[in-house]
Amino acid sequence: MVATELTGAILFYVLFRREFGAGLNLKHSLRLVLCVAIMGIVVYLIRDLNLLIVVAVGAVSYLGAVWLTKALTEEEKELLVKLVAHLTGRIARVRSAG
Repeated sequence: MVATELTGAILFYVLFRREFGAGLNLKHSLRLVLCVAIMGIVVYLIRDLNLLIVVAVGAVSYLGAVWLTKALTEEEKELLVKLVAHLTGRIARVRSAG
């Protein structure tokens, strides 16, 4: 299954690059692959915990790795900060209403 996904990703990259030009930076892509590997290791180490905890910790570890490796552009970072602010504001409103 992993080999199939990897093959599909490679084909997508080749066709995308052929159609739209060199839009995907290999250095940027390798940083994202590193972040996925870090998240995978973290999730593997805590796999016996509650599924919701594993998902939350996995998401936080991925986002942290993406942030630390500078795999995001400045525009993507701003979007991520806005999303987190929106979600934390929504959670705070739900807590205060309950």
